Amino acid sequence: MRGGELLALKWDNVYPDRIELRSTRDWKVKGRKDAIVPIAEDLKEFIQSQDIQGERYVLDDGRGKPLYSSLGDLTKSMRKALLKVGIENAKPLHSFRSTVATELLSGESSNPVQVQKLLRHQSIQTTMSYLNSDHLQQVDLVNKLGNSPQNTVSKKKTESRKPSIHLAYSRKR
Repeated sequence: MRGGELLALKWDNVYPDRIELRSTRDWKVKGRKDAIVPIAEDLKEFIQSQDIQGERYVLDDGRGKPLYSSLGDLTKSMRKALLKVGIENAKPLHSFRSTVATELLSGESSNPVQVQKLLRHQSIQTTMSYLNSDHLQQVDLVNKLGNSPQNTVSKKKTESRKPSIHLAYSRKR
């Protein structure tokens, strides 16, 4: 999802198996095309566990109003969270989209056309530009270091303290 879509997303548009993005008088889906986004199993479980009584928006202030007044406010909040977990120089919202694209495109059974449809890109070139193969190769190399037998004990001790956020890349501007 795009940041603007997340800001405008209401619980009325979240179903057990999908999120429906619909243009309204107040907000337009990018490209003015309504969209249906499937929901992963883990996200389904998380959504079902939420107490949303009195909330209208997915990012709600608890009183039926949007928690963030602008995309800039959401970005600022996410940037703070990323800094707290040690991720710097990321474009918070776009980095998450890019990470999803990179992960989907890097799998053995990846299908670039399906990834393009999921991300709702008009051009396959836009979708393919998200694939950061150099980064993936470097991550694989570094992960091999962490899998040595002597690192197993220390790895288990630190795993519970570290959040599992891995951005595909971040750009310095």
